[in-house]
Amino acid sequence: TNYMAFLRSVASRESDCYFANSAPELIQVYELVAASICRETPPLQPPVVEIVYPPNGSQFCFGPGISLHARAIDTNGFIAQVSFYANGAQIGQGFPTDTNIYSLNLEGFVLGNHVITAVAVDNQGLSSTSAPVAFTVLAPAQVDAGSPVTLLLTNQAATIQLRGRVMNGGASVTCLWTQVSGPSQVSFADRTVPNTTATFSKAGLYLLRLIGGNSCGTDSADLTVSVVTNVPPLVDAGPDRVVYLPQTVAYLAGVVRDDGLLRPAVCWWTDFSAPAGATTVGFTNISTLTTLVTNLTVPGRYVFRLYAQDGLATNYDECVVTVLPAGSRTWTYDADFEEGVLMNVNYEEVPDQLQLNRTIEPFPYVWIACSGRGTIVRIDAMTGEVLGEYRTGPQATYYSWDGITWRKVENPNPSRTTVDKYGNVWVANRHEVKADGIYAVEPYWGKCGSITRVGLVIGGTRGRLERVTNGTEVVTNFIPDPKGEYLKPPFKYCTAIDRDGDTYIRTSFGLTNVLDWPGPVTNGASLAKDECILNFTLVPCNGTRTVAIDANNNVWVGGRYNNHMLVNGDTGELVPGSVFSHPD
Repeated sequence: TNYMAFLRSVASRESDCYFANSAPELIQVYELVAASICRETPPLQPPVVEIVYPPNGSQFCFGPGISLHARAIDTNGFIAQVSFYANGAQIGQGFPTDTNIYSLNLEGFVLGNHVITAVAVDNQGLSSTSAPVAFTVLAPAQVDAGSPVTLLLTNQAATIQLRGRVMNGGASVTCLWTQVSGPSQVSFADRTVPNTTATFSKAGLYLLRLIGGNSCGTDSADLTVSVVTNVPPLVDAGPDRVVYLPQTVAYLAGVVRDDGLLRPAVCWWTDFSAPAGATTVGFTNISTLTTLVTNLTVPGRYVFRLYAQDGLATNYDECVVTVLPAGSRTWTYDADFEEGVLMNVNYEEVPDQLQLNRTIEPFPYVWIACSGRGTIVRIDAMTGEVLGEYRTGPQATYYSWDGITWRKVENPNPSRTTVDKYGNVWVANRHEVKADGIYAVEPYWGKCGSITRVGLVIGGTRGRLERVTNGTEVVTNFIPDPKGEYLKPPFKYCTAIDRDGDTYIRTSFGLTNVLDWPGPVTNGASLAKDECILNFTLVPCNGTRTVAIDANNNVWVGGRYNNHMLVNGDTGELVPGSVFSHPD
């Protein structure tokens, strides 16, 4: 009964019937109908969406807009909207352009890499996201060939590393090195890459060009390569010198110019030849351009060579020093007198004869030692103007004895002064320097005193020097300047020494303009930048105080309660055997 009632309830009409031969068969019919009516409804499916343009990995040129196309399908209903996203941010909604196709035209993509996705939503509110698609926005290629290069050709060929760059190229960039000009063919290791090598076989000026491009455009840049050969240093040993005995010292001042392509040039002096019977000469420093050569005791012709080497080539020049006996020349005529500087004498009153001026004029200067500053100043006695300030010792360590121990100080502590017959000033430095073997008495082992001579320049034009490089030549220009450190001749009077041979005298122009004087103390005055500084003499005494000029223009020097001695007024050297009053 229950089965029949169920079948009757699902029948659409009274005439619907279900036939069964038996009760079991009727139960089977019931079960088939019930299964048909009560089966499960399948779940709703979200839409399917995919990006059909652009293809993954595409490249676009910057500027024009980009069209995005997505295909979206829904099996349960219809697509309500399709939205596009770039790099995680929504950029707009697509509009239908074809069956199941939704499109968006977009401008404004910046240079670089981008990832886009599409999201489809159907009328049931179900949504899905497409697989990501990546593309790149490119700019036209930009090319940099690198900075100009100077290449030294030392063998048959020389090779350089080219460091070009092709920018904004992306994966599709291409490039090519070409030779535009040059005296010989250039060999490239691989001309299709920006970083490669190029080999040159001949000196000269070459122009290379790097061309680079991508799908958005091409660019090019040029590289200048100057291939040069090494030029030996240009050496000038300075003017020849004449020395009259008993003077046995000559000043050598050379000049070396080099192209600087290799290491800085090094120089050295040698004594190439000397007259028969001459003893071995000495140099205060053989490896500096300016030096003193000593022990020129035999008259005759001495030849000195100045060598310079730049690491590849060596060159030299000679300076001849002629040593003449004392009194070997007599200045007799006006032409002779014109070679010198006249001070309080003239040859106008009587031709070919020197006469004392009717009015004798002393040197109008006062020299004052500035102990605390380690300097000495020259003052115009007529105006009070300070005309120069000079160091009295190298910039080195000095020592002061306090009766118990030594203190290190940075000041030679100048004190007493005296002026010789040539207008030079001698000054005694009270602090000691370290110099083994000069003074070997306790407590002064390895320490001694010092004196300094400063020369005098009157007249000349004050200015500064500007050095301009013209190829391998250095051109020096003199610019008048009252605060310049150089004096240009002619001078009314000068005892300074042109140590560097540039024809100018470099010297202080006034108070606080103190020129450098590098150490060590054993180099004397040879490294002093101020060319008025003539001598720095180490003397075997302590706490140097006495400094006095005798009738022969030599200098008597003495320490505090200890040694006194004589220093040659021309050479600045200690007179052998002159030390007396040695302390117990």
